[in-house]
Amino acid sequence: FRRVLFRSECFPVTIRGPIKKQKEMNYLDTITLLKECFTDLEPSGTFVRGRRPDASLVSIDADWPLVASLPFRETKDYAKGNIQRQIVMFFLKSDSTNNTSEQRDVIINEMNELQDSFINKLNEKLRTLTSSYYGKATIQGSVLATPEQMILAGAASGYGIQFTLLSKIPC
Repeated sequence: FRRVLFRSECFPVTIRGPIKKQKEMNYLDTITLLKECFTDLEPSGTFVRGRRPDASLVSIDADWPLVASLPFRETKDYAKGNIQRQIVMFFLKSDSTNNTSEQRDVIINEMNELQDSFINKLNEKLRTLTSSYYGKATIQGSVLATPEQMILAGAASGYGIQFTLLSKIPC
């Protein structure tokens, strides 16, 4: 047991008891977090991870929408205590060459709304999780979002997003 004194703007607080060491957010934690955010929004959808061709192997009979999380790049800055993960994801819905441009625009718009809800859910979960478990983790900077038309061999349309997930390396 250690005695630690934390000062706030209002008054000092003394906490007695063991101090929990915070955990580094690892690969599995990151994938699980992304999947949970998606399934919270779309419990009947399909979440896949891997390279873009892996997503194209998903059966056309899969439950849509489909979210494909591509392998991310990870940069560790030990001097600043940061881990940056470059996340790329696609939010897709079944499309067909028989669809008109207007029908495709509706699909793309629906997936734009889903990716926006996903980012909001991710921010919400990061605020909840990081306060007690991972230290501070956030989406760093902007989210780049791009409409995608007739990808995965023309079977799907939707939205692609790219963002940086920043977390801390525990001391």
